[in-house]
Amino acid sequence: MNEQYEKAKVFAALRAKNAPLVLHNIWDAGSAKAVAEAGANVIATGSWAVAAAQGYGAERRLPVNVMRMGDALDIAALAACGVARISRGPGPYIAAMKALAQASRGKI
Repeated sequence: MNEQYEKAKVFAALRAKNAPLVLHNIWDAGSAKAVAEAGANVIATGSWAVAAAQGYGAERRLPVNVMRMGDALDIAALAACGVARISRGPGPYIAAMKALAQASRGKI
């Protein structure tokens, strides 16, 4: 098995029926180290916390990220509004997973 699969198995094992999985949210390397040293099994990041630690906030405009479905939104218009990143949503990922599943039928 690959390393990512093994990590996923460990992460899945942290969840217990009727018990929440507590994710400790960090915002920079220092907070990640402190949370890990305190014994956390899982560390999460929050986009706003990380952005704020990097100086984004009231004085500095946070870049806008959007998900674009089809051709409904004009890229030039989005850029003019301050959009910094455009994703295509889960469509390409879902299509790739379906293709892989179909190609692997009967081979696994």
